[in-house]
Amino acid sequence: MLTTAMRVECVIPLRASAAEYRFAGTLGDGSNLFLGPHRDVSVSGYCRPRAAIRIGFPVPRKITTIARDIAKFAPDEDGGWRRLDVLLDELWQAGAPEQAILEMLSVFERYPEEDGHGVMWSLVHGLEKLPNYESALLSSLARQPSELGIVMVGRMLNSGVTAVDGVSLLLTLQEIAGTATSAHIKETARSLLSRPR
Repeated sequence: MLTTAMRVECVIPLRASAAEYRFAGTLGDGSNLFLGPHRDVSVSGYCRPRAAIRIGFPVPRKITTIARDIAKFAPDEDGGWRRLDVLLDELWQAGAPEQAILEMLSVFERYPEEDGHGVMWSLVHGLEKLPNYESALLSSLARQPSELGIVMVGRMLNSGVTAVDGVSLLLTLQEIAGTATSAHIKETARSLLSRPR
């Protein structure tokens, strides 16, 4: 049994809070080593009596597995979105996150009016860094218009992009403003259309 005087080794997600841990150096595999008390062993991963907490994932998973988990993601019973944040961290660590563009956009489609307590903005910023996400975004908006998908179109327009693969971004917004079933989604599209270009 652990006591308050004991230390533990835990493998936990990179964004898990390290505020109570003291940085102790970087290991040969690139993971950071922190010293911390055992009271945080409830974080995901495994823990055992040792001298440190190792920030990282125990076994790197395949991108296809991570992508599948993103595609199946749902907020927990308390409405928490932390798991999605962890999955996105894991995806970027695994490399080649562009392989999961469709799965990331599927989160917008399932929760079209949510921002996930800010977590969905990680999707926005992450997608915008990937090559060739734009046509997938427009296809996603055709399937299910979403607030943050519309925002991303607005950001493309602000950067000087007017069309993707021959599809006009302004016409895309006009179509959403006219046909979306959600009044909030319609208003989001109309708001962007009303801005001077």
